[in-house]
Amino acid sequence: MTTSRSPAELVALRKAAQELSTQRKERLSTIHLLAVAARGDSPASELFSDRRLDEEAILKAARGISDEGPVAIGRAMTAAREMAKRSATPEPSALHLVLALLADRSCAAHRALIDLGVDAGRLRAAAMQVALGVVATRRPLSHAPHRSPQISG
Repeated sequence: MTTSRSPAELVALRKAAQELSTQRKERLSTIHLLAVAARGDSPASELFSDRRLDEEAILKAARGISDEGPVAIGRAMTAAREMAKRSATPEPSALHLVLALLADRSCAAHRALIDLGVDAGRLRAAAMQVALGVVATRRPLSHAPHRSPQISG
């Protein structure tokens, strides 16, 4: 039996992104959504960790990049829900949100990843494989707030 994600995960991610943008005194953007998706212990954060990307790296790369704010965020949230409907886990998650952001070349989050030297196509393919259940995450998820410092091989 698998544990299901809360149907409110996207709402929680958006709220965390809003808190992050407020804390940084910035206008909410898809960059904040991407940064909070890179946090924690999830398949989405694992994809970023594998590429040595974290919240701070994403936020640094995003300086000077802006997008349409609520319009781009709404597009990303809608696309994440649609992707979830077609995936192995029908509840939208951070992974679906990352896929949506990678698919929208006009959003600030996508441009920030490109500026970081991320091969968006490869990241999208890796995320899609996990979302569709083709491959499992490499590390078991502990559901703890922080990762242990141990390196798995």
